[in-house]
Parts: sequence; C-alpha cells; structure tokens
Amino acid sequence: MNKDNTCREDCAHYTLAEHHTCFKDQFCAKQTACNGRIIDCKYIDSDMWVCRA
Repeated sequence: MNKDNTCREDCAHYTLAEHHTCFKDQFCAKQTACNGRIIDCKYIDSDMWVCRA
C-alpha cells in the first residue's frame, strides 16, 4: 500500500489505498489493482498473514 512495500503506519495513514508496485511480480501482477478507500480501519497488535483475494 506504499512505496516501501510495508504497512507499518497507523490507520490514519491508510485512508486511501493506492497501488504502487507488485512484490516480485507475483500474484498481484495477475489481478486487477485495488482502488478506493480503506473504510473502518482498526489496529491489531499482531503479526499476521493476509490471504490473497
């Protein structure tokens, strides 16, 4: 969601999702880029995996 390929900021930093790059030209290179806003962002103090949708 940012040019550094991280999402380490707080929710206020990510009110607008923007496509910057695709990590190693993998899964996202085959999908339509996400556009729009992140709604109702909540902080979760945890490391996690995000499933690809």
